[in-house]
Amino acid sequence: MKLKGREKYFWERNFNIKSLSAIPEEISGITGIDSSHDDEFFFYLTSRVRSVGSIFLRCTDLTDEGVGYIGLLKNLRELTLKDHLKISRASLQHINQLMDLEYLDISKNNIELTDLFALTQLNKLKTLIVSSNLEQGEQDAILEKLKDHFPGCEITVY
Repeated sequence: MKLKGREKYFWERNFNIKSLSAIPEEISGITGIDSSHDDEFFFYLTSRVRSVGSIFLRCTDLTDEGVGYIGLLKNLRELTLKDHLKISRASLQHINQLMDLEYLDISKNNIELTDLFALTQLNKLKTLIVSSNLEQGEQDAILEKLKDHFPGCEITVY
């Protein structure tokens, strides 16, 4: 089987891979800052790659749909999705599938502190970074409950 059309362009452009046999099943990490990493990028990536160790994305074109593709990955330990206004609470069901996560930064997007209680499968989480527009008193009350929800996890709120 050969790579065709858009998929071939994707692998050549992003990874300098020209044949199907050269696509790895595992990638150590992916970084994108102000880049074109979008839903289509993760669609093609997860159609061939099964495992990624870390993903760091800031100010990319990723939406909840792309987070759905990321949720298919195995062995993801670190995930940063910072400054993504098109990522909302709808993505949390996909993040919840990433049970190997130890580090999660979902700050500066459209996820509220109270939405985080939907994350029930992240038992290995050690660091959680989020943002909040709540008044300090209300934020502190929710933060106390979140500390119980994520035992052993350091939670930082911006």
